[in-house]
Amino acid sequence: MILSQATLSDVVPPRKLGTYMGIIGAVFAASNVLGPLLGGWFVQVTGWRWIFWFTVPVALLAVVVLGLTLPRDARALGKHPIDWPGMMAMTVAVTSLVLAMAWGGTLIPWGSLPFMGLVALAVAAAVVFVLLERRAAEPIIPMGLFRNRNFVLCSVTGLFLNINFMGALNYLPTYFQIVDDLSPEVAGLVCTATSVGILITSTATGWVASKTGRCKGMLVAMCVVSTVGLFLLSRMQVHEALWVPVLYLFVLGFGMGLGMQLLVLVVQNEFPHAMVGTATAANNFFRQIGASVGTALVGALFTMRLTADVAGKLTHVDNLSLATLTPQIVDKLPASAQSVIAAGYSDALLPLFLWFVPLMLACLVMMLLLKRHPLATTINHGGAGK
Repeated sequence: MILSQATLSDVVPPRKLGTYMGIIGAVFAASNVLGPLLGGWFVQVTGWRWIFWFTVPVALLAVVVLGLTLPRDARALGKHPIDWPGMMAMTVAVTSLVLAMAWGGTLIPWGSLPFMGLVALAVAAAVVFVLLERRAAEPIIPMGLFRNRNFVLCSVTGLFLNINFMGALNYLPTYFQIVDDLSPEVAGLVCTATSVGILITSTATGWVASKTGRCKGMLVAMCVVSTVGLFLLSRMQVHEALWVPVLYLFVLGFGMGLGMQLLVLVVQNEFPHAMVGTATAANNFFRQIGASVGTALVGALFTMRLTADVAGKLTHVDNLSLATLTPQIVDKLPASAQSVIAAGYSDALLPLFLWFVPLMLACLVMMLLLKRHPLATTINHGGAGK
């Protein structure tokens, strides 16, 4: 994903790049529409393993297309030192952070010695990473990037957005199966409303950015509309009419599509062409941290809340692990147990969406602080719209 964005910046100036970023966002959204539908069909018809086998011919097709169409590099690659120490320190920091978020409140208590040890290890490894990067000949994340205000604002915003977005979406397909008794295919179809919203706005905002050379207003609107979407999702009820979650998810996707791709465009516009690939990779790195932390944190909080709410009401059900609950397991339980789990599932998950609202408001403040720089009209530009 990072290389696709960096490759585009080698052939398209930032002023025209918005249109292409919008197309990438549209392709991503279309994939998210097809993926859940195919996944639900595979689970019901051929078995879940075909979800993975199916990707093999698709990946081979991508390899062939790239081999036939992607131009070769104009010059031979030289020898560059690989920043192994920095990569190792980063790996330890990120892994420790994700494990702390995933295990906290479930496998290990919040504030316990193992939890605090993981947090301390993450902080220590992050400090070591910064010290190593300041001395590395070719650091994977040059510390000079953080002297750019717009890079910092866009990277932190991307991190927060992915915490919210991935944290919110990962458990909804299971939610619709357990709480609303939907099939895997229909549950996947409901979640594609988010992708439809992204498809519409990512394409439109990319075109607008290319035409006007500006994108701050759309980034601010992204934060406002996405906040509304998360708030609406937190208000869903058990056995809600199907159009309600579809509408709420569409609003969330519509908001996210207004600016997710434009964050990368702003970062690429801030730096000279020679630094665009590095800046793009660093910005995406923070997004991926957000996705990992959001998924782990929501999973831990949700499991803790579900266990506290439901465990005492299901003492008559033997060998039931709420931490590994699946729709297939719930289907085999008595009707009374199913209703208790459905109510507990809803009460445990939906309020977490409301917890994301302060993060979105923080994103709104950061986007309001973003400096307006016109998008550069040449490929080999000097950064910050020059």
